[in-house]
Formats: sequence, C-alpha cells, structure tokens
Amino acid sequence: MNYVERLNYQYCELLISNSMNLKSIIVAMVIVSLVPFTRSFGQDLDNVKIGMSIGEFQKIFPDIVSKNADINGQFARPEIINGLTGDWSYTFKEGLLDWCSWSSYVDKIDNDHFESCYGLAQQLIGRYRKMYGEPLEHKVGTITFRDPLTDYHTGYNVVDAYWLTDAMKFHIGFNFMGGKQEYHFIVKMIFFKKDYPYWD
Repeated sequence: MNYVERLNYQYCELLISNSMNLKSIIVAMVIVSLVPFTRSFGQDLDNVKIGMSIGEFQKIFPDIVSKNADINGQFARPEIINGLTGDWSYTFKEGLLDWCSWSSYVDKIDNDHFESCYGLAQQLIGRYRKMYGEPLEHKVGTITFRDPLTDYHTGYNVVDAYWLTDAMKFHIGFNFMGGKQEYHFIVKMIFFKKDYPYWD
C-alpha cells in the first residue's frame, strides 16, 4: 500500500469511527477513490519513458499490468488533469513502450468548456516547453469559441505544438472537432519513438 492509499484508508477509518451517517461515508469514499487519478499536469516522464520495458512499467502501475502481461499489449488508465477527465493509453511492441497518449473528449459545447480546454492545452505546452525547450513547431489557429448553432462550421484546430528530442517526438494539441451536427472538444498529448513517421 503506497502513501496515498494508506492515507485514504486511514481517513475512511476515521470517518467510520466517528459514527458518521452512511451517506457521508459513501460520499467520502467516492471522493477518496478519485484522488490517485487527479493530477495538476499529468504523468511525469521521469517515470514513464518511451522505450521502457513492460517490466519497468509494471512496477509503476501494477494494478493495470499483470506480471505475465502480453509483451505486445495495450493498457489504459484514467486521469483527471486540471479538471478535465481523460484516459492514458500505452502500447507495447516486443516488450517495449512504443507510444502512449492522453486524451480528453468534452461533449459540452459552450464558451466556458472551450476556455477550460484551451487553458489546459496552454498549460501543458508551457510545462513541456520548460522541460524540453521551444517546440519544433507551434501552430495557433482559431483561439475563440465559435458556437456552431449560430456560426456553422465543421471544426477547427485551436493550438498544436510539436517537439522532437533525442529520445522521442510528441504532440500536444487542442482541437474543436465537428461535422454532421456532432461536435467535441479534444485535448491530447501523444508521445512516440523518435523515428515514428507520423505525429498522430
């Protein structure tokens, strides 16, 4: 049991020992269950690296990877980053981490949610700029919300940044996806091996 899990367990024990009503206990346990998946900025690449072995990965996330996992497997876990719910996906080939990504799909289409997505994308780009320097390419598209109900469109790119390092290449972006009357905000981070031919 790690530190966070132990702290959560002790907290639940305290709630029960104080004879709180059942509803309060249930609410507290729901909140506690979210704690391990809530981060300010997401995974730390000092721990998870492109090219790492599945054995090394299993030590970090033993709950999602069994010791006899397929060396060509794909694994996922949820993570909330600055209030946006998303999922990490990790793909292994021949026992090594080939690529990974985090993405959040937001279906509530309004200015407030647009600003939240744009703000997170900017924060993530700023974070990785501090870690890896200026991006290879930084594209800024339409950074204001266009309501498709009053200003019809089929989606547009908001902001994208691309890095190429000695060990990997990665892309962070925010896109307003649209078409056929279906719209989504998508914030994503995608990390590949350096020699991967594409950015998505």
